[in-house]
Amino acid sequence: MGAREERNKAVIHTLVDAFNTQDREAFDSCYANPIVINTQHETFTMSHDEHWASVENTFAVFPDFHAELLGLIAEGDRVFQYWTYSGTHLGSTPGGREPTGKRAEWRAFSDYRFEDGVIVEATQIHDTYEQYLQLGLIEPPA
Repeated sequence: MGAREERNKAVIHTLVDAFNTQDREAFDSCYANPIVINTQHETFTMSHDEHWASVENTFAVFPDFHAELLGLIAEGDRVFQYWTYSGTHLGSTPGGREPTGKRAEWRAFSDYRFEDGVIVEATQIHDTYEQYLQLGLIEPPA
């Protein structure tokens, strides 16, 4: 693995630490401004302020939210990340789901594309089905 891949992986470690400690300066340093975000549902562009607002919202809904890095693969200008998220649902979601008080842990995968040592595009897939089951927001299949 080359120096570029090692540098990009180091950025992801910084990102996870910054997210878990809510360190905005370190968080912003990992991303271009603006950043392109791809999810299961849509693609959009966010400024640093908009992106940080989404982090604050996560911690408002899950005050003990934690991301745990399980694996990284770096190749060229991309880093692929496997991780788990966990937290206790104590705040209302933007969609109006009331807090359940339940704790959940769910998997996520991210694909980050780098330019000049910062993330310019992030594709994030979360196992929301498992999350919603654990939180009691949906019923398990019969």
